[in-house]
Amino acid sequence: MYNSEITISQTLFDDLYAAQQELNKKKQLLREIETKKAQRAESYKRSRKISPEEKKFGEILRSANRKLKSQVFQDSSTLNRIIKQKIGDNEEHMFYATFKNRVDAVIGTREFEHLCSQNKLNTDAIAQHVVIHGNKAMNNVFKYGLGHVYKPEQLLLMNKVVFSAAELNLDQYLPEKHPEEANAE
Repeated sequence: MYNSEITISQTLFDDLYAAQQELNKKKQLLREIETKKAQRAESYKRSRKISPEEKKFGEILRSANRKLKSQVFQDSSTLNRIIKQKIGDNEEHMFYATFKNRVDAVIGTREFEHLCSQNKLNTDAIAQHVVIHGNKAMNNVFKYGLGHVYKPEQLLLMNKVVFSAAELNLDQYLPEKHPEEANAE
């Protein structure tokens, strides 16, 4: 039998040991740098604080969209009833105000109006559906345009308003004047 023993000189062993120690120090330094880099990147992330009204608005729309998927009739009137159930009486004004602002923002884009008029679509109806589909859909419409986000068949299905102009009229939530104040005018 052969003796498979390898012998190395003491100086070679010391050099290998020193190299291994140096490599461990470099690995530790690299880990520290990566940790600092990750912490710095985390601190640079822009954190957007969401108001309670905005959070509630998003929850209502997400819940309504989930419930709509399980309905037999997935039309605008069904969606209207589902959202009204989710809103509740005391949040109605804030929901409609936020909804109306977002619909106006979607309608305000030039490409949106052009595509709707070109295809003879109701701009209010399409904008309402875009807002109801959520922030991601709305941001994609802003970024890429309506024609790139929705197919023509989808747009035809979205061509009926969910909320009428009367429902979105925020003046109905203004407090009534006291009879004495009304008589003074």
